[in-house]
Amino acid sequence: MEPDECGQRGDDMALDDIPETDDPYELISRAAALEFGAPERSSLLDRAIVLADRSGSQRAQFDARMARVEDATFGGDPEIALAHFAWCKKLAAQDAEYMTFEMRWYHKYVSMGMASFARISQRQIDAIDADMMALYKEEGISLRPVYTCRVHRLQQQGRVAEARQAWDEAMTHRRDAYADCAACEKSRLITLLLSEERYDEVVRVAEPIVAGQLKCAEVPHTVLPRVMQALNRLGDAQQAEALADRSYRLIRSNPNFLSSTCTHVHHRVALGQFDKAASLLLRHAPWALACRDDLDRLEYANTLGLVLRLGRDQRKTRSASLPKLADVVDQFLGAAQPGASPADYDLLLQRVDRAGQAMSAALDARNGNSFFARAWGVCKFQSNALT
Repeated sequence: MEPDECGQRGDDMALDDIPETDDPYELISRAAALEFGAPERSSLLDRAIVLADRSGSQRAQFDARMARVEDATFGGDPEIALAHFAWCKKLAAQDAEYMTFEMRWYHKYVSMGMASFARISQRQIDAIDADMMALYKEEGISLRPVYTCRVHRLQQQGRVAEARQAWDEAMTHRRDAYADCAACEKSRLITLLLSEERYDEVVRVAEPIVAGQLKCAEVPHTVLPRVMQALNRLGDAQQAEALADRSYRLIRSNPNFLSSTCTHVHHRVALGQFDKAASLLLRHAPWALACRDDLDRLEYANTLGLVLRLGRDQRKTRSASLPKLADVVDQFLGAAQPGASPADYDLLLQRVDRAGQAMSAALDARNGNSFFARAWGVCKFQSNALT
């Protein structure tokens, strides 16, 4: 299979730019040691694709592109992921040797990663969903993961009623090797229940996770902040606070949990603890600045606005955090240089609100609703339940 436009960087990359090796697998191995989305990792994999194409080995071409799909999916380059995955799917459709367990599983990775980016159209999202459905039916694979992926995307788009329908359908299909682990499935249900404001059920369903009986690489990390929200909404401030330290310890060192750290900032905002909220927000600012995911960036922007609003309302004009918050606003929203904005809460809030409303509008336009516009400026915790 000849390299085509969607999967080939081309020979415009000079030989001098490629490390001294003719082996694409050596570059793939080097890349695997780096963080997803890191420029060096992406560059190594792009170069591996060039070497693979020059070698004429279909296997090397496929493997290099699959490695790039993984990197682009988790590194925030959805267009690149879609392009290389299309190349791999085309080859796999022609040669069953390439329709591997990994290839089938990667449909889940790509499917779940697209709705986070406003520039990915609904048509593209629906096409990925339909492609995964067709493949799994043809291969005799359970449709459970097709529907759980759909739940994830619909949740990200604020289409809660449709997510519930997809969840109920998913549960009618058997578990097999392509299903998410039990802990991840439970986490997805908890997220859905929280969106449906079924707070008692959130707490009940999460009991084995909170007790440490059900866990995985991302659970209880992503679950405990949601349980805190549910407890707060049920008026149980003490239990929510009791989970806070345990929850934060699990996520404080991993940028993949930016959204969960924002939840902890919301918790401190609702408690009226400006210094703690600002400290948490600033500590994780580098994660937000490096993040390409539109949903996570929007959540951080909203959280930044909440902290600024709290500082203004509490008249924290002499706080040492204020100029640091101004610098974060400059960096996050693209000012010429840190320190360009005056350390004034109202002016900073105006900038953050404008940016957040624009980000919300872009996502809502694609999603066909006003979910993010309505969520802008809203704290995840009720302050009256925590006083």
